[in-house]
Amino acid sequence: MRVRVLLAVIAVSAWPALAGPGWADDARSDRARAWDALRAKLPEARYLRHSVAVEAIMREMAVARIDDADQWGLAGLLHDIDIGETASDLSRHGVVGAQILRDLGFNAAVVHAVNAHDARAGVARTSRLDHAVYCADQVYWLVAATGLSFPSDKLNTALPATVWEQVQAVHSKRPVLGQVSHECAEIGLSMPRAIAAVKSASRKLSQTAAGK
Repeated sequence: MRVRVLLAVIAVSAWPALAGPGWADDARSDRARAWDALRAKLPEARYLRHSVAVEAIMREMAVARIDDADQWGLAGLLHDIDIGETASDLSRHGVVGAQILRDLGFNAAVVHAVNAHDARAGVARTSRLDHAVYCADQVYWLVAATGLSFPSDKLNTALPATVWEQVQAVHSKRPVLGQVSHECAEIGLSMPRAIAAVKSASRKLSQTAAGK
């Protein structure tokens, strides 16, 4: 029950807090449509929690006056919309999701970022948004592999450089570290800075869930 309540609070309340002042009605409408579509396709709480987490991380990674934070958040929220259909064949993961979003009329840049976010689909990443979704998604899992939950007090107070050292010590994750580092570098982030974005997103969602 606690997980359900926390998810509901974060999903319904967090976006305006994360977006900050000045967020537009059309952006709010797109986010509401995205959340409705996601819930229809992914009823399991674990998938929804991950999607909301990557949305928050994407917003932290977006650079003011360069990136559209609302668009980045949408891409993060929707990146796994097809996982219920493609988990048994991950070569289709992202491709099916892109078609779902295309049919729903979402922005072409968001559609392509979802299409390209999983390397197993073989779709080239060509934009900052494309690289960012891959980076945010993978760094989330790298941090989780160290035993840190998202959001959590431990993550909120962790030192990014220390977490990066812990990530490098996780044997099962070593094969992907080079690719993840490269993709994050494509948007100007070192691994400690990418982990700092995860930490910042965790802190904001924790504050929202606590009603602060």
